[in-house]
Amino acid sequence: MLGIKTYPVNAEIYLNNELQKGTSPLYLNDLAPNTYSVRVAMQGYFPWTKNLEVRSRASTLAYDITLFKQSKPQLLADGHINAYAFDRTGAHLAVVRNAQTIEIFSAEGEKQDTLYTAPGKNLQQVNISWSANDSYILVENLALPSASFVIPTDKKRPLQTTAGLAGALLLHPRLDNSDNETLYGIAGGQLIKISLRSLDINILQKTIQSFEMTPLGVIALNQTTEGIEVLRFTNRLILRPAEKLSTLPQGTYTILPGSIQGIIAITNTTTNKILLLDTKDTSRPFVELNAKNGTFGNGAKNEVFFAAGEDEVNVFDFTKGQSTLLGRYGKAPSAALPIYNTPYYLLYIDGELRITELDDRDKRNTITIVSDPSISNISIDGLSKKIFYTSSAGLFALEIQ
Repeated sequence: MLGIKTYPVNAEIYLNNELQKGTSPLYLNDLAPNTYSVRVAMQGYFPWTKNLEVRSRASTLAYDITLFKQSKPQLLADGHINAYAFDRTGAHLAVVRNAQTIEIFSAEGEKQDTLYTAPGKNLQQVNISWSANDSYILVENLALPSASFVIPTDKKRPLQTTAGLAGALLLHPRLDNSDNETLYGIAGGQLIKISLRSLDINILQKTIQSFEMTPLGVIALNQTTEGIEVLRFTNRLILRPAEKLSTLPQGTYTILPGSIQGIIAITNTTTNKILLLDTKDTSRPFVELNAKNGTFGNGAKNEVFFAAGEDEVNVFDFTKGQSTLLGRYGKAPSAALPIYNTPYYLLYIDGELRITELDDRDKRNTITIVSDPSISNISIDGLSKKIFYTSSAGLFALEIQ
């Protein structure tokens, strides 16, 4: 039996170039054992093709075929885009343009407001993010940390520098992704928590090396004489002692955002390896991957970890507990992002945005959706309906589902 399910449904199915009766989902029970060339097609979408073997008294299933739209990029904002970020709802977009202005756009590209204009063009290298209640936007100045600031979306309230809030230079500022009005950062080597409402400051941990916000809480790395302690702060509203998860050898580490099944990822920047730690069972040894960058998958059909090395991308499957090579390239991909709740991922390599599937039967389907060597700052919306990116011409959106 050959079973084929697609999203969207009602796609045409071809076996050995012969159109089958009916559309997807389709179940073919009378096929002779053989290898069949399968093609799934729908008008306005990229086709899917694969050679699948049908065996006697066995089922061959292709249940997670996603067809992606053939669409043209939509220009949302022209000019030089330094950074952008969506609010929690995905309805609004904050854009840093021409290193000077912070503007608010709708998700459709309609400009709604100019939130801030810098005195000089000092916003060349910045990251921006929204608070959980969309009341604040954090602007982290990567070139000049003392110039980082928090700006309320209500223009009646004043802008505040992160250094002013902390009373000292604040490194690695992060807005809490679950508490509405809390800012974290490292000041004087200490991890501190600042209430943007009351301006109260609390010291969470001394001798900190780095930290990151994750779905499991605040994960921090604490420098000790014995090594680097991995700590977790799980209750952010009521201060409690940190939970020690593990101890790493001496070295320089950073924590990657995200988590799947209680797993966190820590990069050893000295050895260019990524360590995966199971926070639910810290007695288990680290999983060590040869990679400089990595990204957690997203959704039940994408519960994997994408690890990008110098010239290849591997995927670690948490259910199987094993790593698989996805592709080897002439140089390191500059982006490898999961497509929500599908067994597909987005890759930017050699000036092309490509979508590739995880299914390695026969060969992995790969489609090129955009060719532009100037693309950077790539992101995908929460449900992976659209891809966003900047190029030399501005900020673009591309509908894929």
